[in-house]
Amino acid sequence: MLENKVVVITGSGQGIGKHAAKTFAQEKAKVVIADFNADLAKKSAAELSALTETLAVHADVREEESVKKLIDQVISRFGQIDALINNAAIVPHFAWNIPRWPLIADMPVEFWDRVIHTNLYGTFFGTKHVIPHMAKRKSGHIINLYGGGGRRLPRSFAHAQSQTLPVGRRLAQRAKIYGAAESQDRRAQGGRVS
Repeated sequence: MLENKVVVITGSGQGIGKHAAKTFAQEKAKVVIADFNADLAKKSAAELSALTETLAVHADVREEESVKKLIDQVISRFGQIDALINNAAIVPHFAWNIPRWPLIADMPVEFWDRVIHTNLYGTFFGTKHVIPHMAKRKSGHIINLYGGGGRRLPRSFAHAQSQTLPVGRRLAQRAKIYGAAESQDRRAQGGRVS
Protein backbone atom coordinates (compact mmCIF):
# COMPACT_ATOMS: atom_id res chain seq x y z
CA MET A 1 0.00 0.00 0.00
CA LEU A 2 2.89 2.40 0.72
CA GLU A 3 5.32 0.96 -1.79
CA ASN A 4 6.77 3.69 -4.01
CA LYS A 5 4.83 6.44 -2.24
CA VAL A 6 6.98 9.50 -1.54
CA VAL A 7 7.02 10.58 2.10
CA VAL A 8 8.74 13.76 3.31
CA ILE A 9 9.46 13.91 7.04
CA THR A 10 10.86 17.08 8.57
CA GLY A 11 13.13 16.74 11.58
CA SER A 12 13.82 13.11 10.70
CA GLY A 13 17.55 12.97 11.29
CA GLN A 14 16.87 11.61 14.79
CA GLY A 15 14.18 10.78 17.32
CA ILE A 16 10.53 10.31 16.46
CA GLY A 17 11.07 11.61 12.92
CA LYS A 18 13.76 9.02 12.28
CA HIS A 19 11.54 6.31 13.75
CA ALA A 20 8.71 7.38 11.43
CA ALA A 21 11.12 7.37 8.48
CA LYS A 22 12.23 3.83 9.33
CA THR A 23 8.62 2.69 9.58
CA PHE A 24 7.84 4.08 6.10
CA ALA A 25 11.09 2.64 4.72
CA GLN A 26 10.13 -0.82 5.98
CA GLU A 27 6.91 -0.47 3.97
CA LYS A 28 9.01 0.41 0.88
CA ALA A 29 7.90 4.03 0.62
CA LYS A 30 10.50 6.40 -0.79
CA VAL A 31 11.63 8.41 2.22
CA VAL A 32 12.95 11.96 2.31
CA ILE A 33 14.96 12.71 5.44
CA ALA A 34 14.75 16.49 5.92
CA ASP A 35 16.69 17.97 8.82
CA PHE A 36 18.52 21.17 9.71
CA ASN A 37 21.50 19.00 10.68
CA ALA A 38 22.83 17.89 7.28
CA ASP A 39 25.13 15.25 8.80
CA LEU A 40 22.29 13.58 10.70
CA ALA A 41 20.07 13.68 7.60
CA LYS A 42 22.77 11.98 5.50
CA LYS A 43 23.52 9.41 8.19
CA SER A 44 19.85 8.50 8.66
CA ALA A 45 19.23 8.34 4.91
CA ALA A 46 22.27 6.08 4.48
CA GLU A 47 21.05 3.74 7.24
CA LEU A 48 17.59 3.47 5.67
CA SER A 49 18.85 3.11 2.11
CA ALA A 50 19.23 -0.64 2.73
CA LEU A 51 15.43 -0.77 3.01
CA THR A 52 14.27 1.66 0.33
CA GLU A 53 15.19 4.63 -1.82
CA THR A 54 16.03 7.64 0.35
CA LEU A 55 16.96 11.26 -0.11
CA ALA A 56 18.71 13.39 2.51
CA VAL A 57 17.93 17.10 2.33
CA HIS A 58 19.33 19.84 4.52
CA ALA A 59 16.34 22.05 5.36
CA ASP A 60 15.66 24.65 8.03
CA VAL A 61 11.88 24.80 8.51
CA ARG A 62 12.21 28.26 10.09
CA GLU A 63 13.15 29.64 6.67
CA GLU A 64 10.47 29.66 3.99
CA GLU A 65 12.98 29.61 1.12
CA SER A 66 14.67 26.53 2.63
CA VAL A 67 11.33 24.70 2.82
CA LYS A 68 10.43 25.71 -0.73
CA LYS A 69 13.81 24.33 -1.93
CA LEU A 70 13.14 21.10 -0.03
CA ILE A 71 9.79 20.59 -1.74
CA ASP A 72 11.19 21.57 -5.15
CA GLN A 73 14.11 19.15 -4.72
CA VAL A 74 11.76 16.28 -3.85
CA ILE A 75 9.51 17.04 -6.84
CA SER A 76 12.54 17.23 -9.11
CA ARG A 77 13.81 13.85 -7.88
CA PHE A 78 10.58 11.87 -7.48
CA GLY A 79 7.93 13.84 -9.38
CA GLN A 80 5.42 13.75 -6.52
CA ILE A 81 4.89 13.95 -2.79
CA ASP A 82 2.30 11.60 -1.32
CA ALA A 83 2.72 12.56 2.32
CA LEU A 84 4.30 15.36 4.30
CA ILE A 85 4.91 14.77 7.98
CA ASN A 86 5.54 18.06 9.78
CA ASN A 87 7.63 16.68 12.63
CA ALA A 88 10.43 19.23 13.13
CA ALA A 89 10.10 20.92 16.50
CA ILE A 90 12.02 22.24 19.45
CA VAL A 91 10.87 20.12 22.35
CA PRO A 92 11.79 20.53 26.02
CA HIS A 93 11.68 16.92 27.12
CA PHE A 94 14.39 15.40 24.92
CA ALA A 95 18.04 15.69 25.87
CA TRP A 96 19.89 15.56 22.54
CA ASN A 97 22.60 17.99 23.60
CA ILE A 98 20.19 20.90 23.83
CA PRO A 99 19.77 22.96 26.98
CA ARG A 100 16.66 22.52 29.05
CA TRP A 101 14.09 25.22 28.57
CA PRO A 102 14.60 28.29 30.72
CA LEU A 103 11.85 29.57 32.95
CA ILE A 104 9.65 32.15 31.25
CA ALA A 105 11.09 34.92 33.44
CA ASP A 106 14.59 33.96 32.27
CA MET A 107 13.76 33.11 28.66
CA PRO A 108 15.51 35.23 26.03
CA VAL A 109 13.15 36.37 23.28
CA GLU A 110 15.54 34.83 20.72
CA PHE A 111 14.87 31.39 22.24
CA TRP A 112 11.11 31.95 22.09
CA ASP A 113 11.38 33.11 18.48
CA ARG A 114 13.28 29.92 17.57
CA VAL A 115 10.52 27.81 19.13
CA ILE A 116 7.72 29.64 17.35
CA HIS A 117 9.51 29.71 14.01
CA THR A 118 10.35 26.02 14.18
CA ASN A 119 7.17 24.62 15.68
CA LEU A 120 4.56 26.88 14.10
CA TYR A 121 6.06 28.49 11.02
CA GLY A 122 7.69 25.20 10.02
CA THR A 123 4.28 23.52 9.85
CA PHE A 124 2.86 26.45 7.89
CA PHE A 125 5.74 26.66 5.38
CA GLY A 126 5.77 22.92 4.69
CA THR A 127 2.03 22.79 4.19
CA LYS A 128 1.99 25.95 2.07
CA HIS A 129 4.57 24.65 -0.38
CA VAL A 130 3.38 21.05 -0.67
CA ILE A 131 -0.33 21.74 -1.24
CA PRO A 132 0.06 23.01 -4.84
CA HIS A 133 1.82 19.76 -5.80
CA MET A 134 -0.79 17.63 -4.06
CA ALA A 135 -3.58 19.69 -5.63
CA LYS A 136 -2.27 18.95 -9.13
CA ARG A 137 -2.62 15.24 -8.41
CA LYS A 138 -5.72 15.63 -6.23
CA SER A 139 -4.00 13.37 -3.77
CA GLY A 140 -1.86 13.61 -0.65
CA HIS A 141 -1.70 13.59 3.09
CA ILE A 142 -0.31 16.11 5.56
CA ILE A 143 0.30 14.95 9.11
CA ASN A 144 1.26 17.44 11.81
CA LEU A 145 2.97 15.89 14.80
CA TYR A 146 3.18 17.68 18.08
CA GLY A 147 5.22 16.47 21.01
CA GLY A 148 4.71 16.14 24.65
CA GLY A 149 5.10 12.48 25.29
CA GLY A 150 2.39 12.58 27.95
CA ARG A 151 4.61 14.64 30.25
CA ARG A 152 3.76 17.90 31.95
CA LEU A 153 5.24 20.55 29.69
CA PRO A 154 6.34 24.12 30.26
CA ARG A 155 3.37 26.34 29.48
CA SER A 156 5.35 28.20 26.84
CA PHE A 157 5.92 24.96 24.93
CA ALA A 158 2.33 23.82 25.41
CA HIS A 159 1.08 27.11 23.97
CA ALA A 160 3.47 27.07 21.00
CA GLN A 161 2.52 23.50 20.14
CA SER A 162 -1.19 24.09 20.70
CA GLN A 163 -1.10 26.68 17.96
CA THR A 164 -0.21 24.02 15.38
CA LEU A 165 -3.62 22.43 15.94
CA PRO A 166 -5.84 25.30 14.75
CA VAL A 167 -3.35 26.13 12.00
CA GLY A 168 -3.40 22.50 10.85
CA ARG A 169 -7.18 22.35 10.94
CA ARG A 170 -7.54 25.59 8.98
CA LEU A 171 -5.00 24.44 6.40
CA ALA A 172 -6.89 21.15 6.11
CA GLN A 173 -10.11 23.01 5.39
CA ARG A 174 -8.39 25.03 2.66
CA ALA A 175 -6.70 21.93 1.20
CA LYS A 176 -10.06 20.16 0.89
CA ILE A 177 -11.24 23.01 -1.30
CA TYR A 178 -8.45 22.01 -3.71
CA GLY A 179 -9.42 18.36 -3.33
CA ALA A 180 -5.79 17.85 -2.46
CA ALA A 181 -4.90 16.73 0.98
CA GLU A 182 -5.95 15.46 4.32
CA SER A 183 -4.38 17.01 7.37
CA GLN A 184 -4.17 15.14 10.61
CA ASP A 185 -2.80 16.32 13.90
CA ARG A 186 -1.17 13.59 15.93
CA ARG A 187 0.47 13.61 19.33
CA ALA A 188 3.82 11.85 19.41
CA GLN A 189 4.46 9.91 22.59
CA GLY A 190 7.52 7.83 23.30
CA GLY A 191 8.12 6.54 19.78
CA ARG A 192 4.48 6.08 18.91
CA VAL A 193 1.89 8.35 17.43
CA SER A 194 -1.61 8.50 18.87
